[in-house]
Amino acid sequence: MDLNENSRLYHRFIINHPRLCYVSRNGTKIGVVTEISYGGLSLTPFIKPTTNTKKTISASNSSALQTIELHFLDRFITCQIEERYSTLDKVGYQLTHEQTQVLSFLKEIIPWIRAGAALSHLQKMEREGFEDELPDYLSFEGPIPIDIEWLGLDSQKLPNFSLNFSQDKVLYQLTKKNEQLETLHNVWPGAESGNLRPTQALDSTILRNGLAVLVGLSADVEMITYPQLINSILELYEKYQQASGKELQKRTG
Repeated sequence: MDLNENSRLYHRFIINHPRLCYVSRNGTKIGVVTEISYGGLSLTPFIKPTTNTKKTISASNSSALQTIELHFLDRFITCQIEERYSTLDKVGYQLTHEQTQVLSFLKEIIPWIRAGAALSHLQKMEREGFEDELPDYLSFEGPIPIDIEWLGLDSQKLPNFSLNFSQDKVLYQLTKKNEQLETLHNVWPGAESGNLRPTQALDSTILRNGLAVLVGLSADVEMITYPQLINSILELYEKYQQASGKELQKRTG
């Protein structure tokens, strides 16, 4: 627990997937995002400090603001951060919200992480045989807008799955089966799941939201394959990008 944890306005969700969410400065990666919230983030820097002295900074100082790029899969936002504490392994930053674009960026990611974490919490309660209310930071108005079906294992002994989520009355699906990714959606609001159709190309928004849900589900420590599963999906996505690039070069070259 860091010194500022009790005074935070927003719960921080664990990420810690270096290929999925990281910070760069002027295009150079400087660290992996380990936790994120609407108010700030924790970072494991690639270049660690030489001393293990923990420091906490309480006074705001505009000269201490840093401009960085915050990445999540294929998207990034340029924003300003201010260091709040640091240890040998982690640095905590507060995000400034001078521009609404930063908050909009986070609102496209954090709700899906929270949905996955809520589902993980409910699954744990079900396994342990007792009922309880969700913590405030995981609560939703109405049902949690996701469900996931596990479809056996692939050749790497990692789970195949079909992950459905809804937004604005539209149903989306991310499917991984036989080491292939597919994104689907229904073609008009209110259609049933049977009307799902594959997108013309792999849809990065569906993939991004699906990965955020899996990050939230990673809170279920009893399923230790989540980190490997997320890395496997990222590898499949990178292969798809490379193949798409080559195909594009053939068509335009």
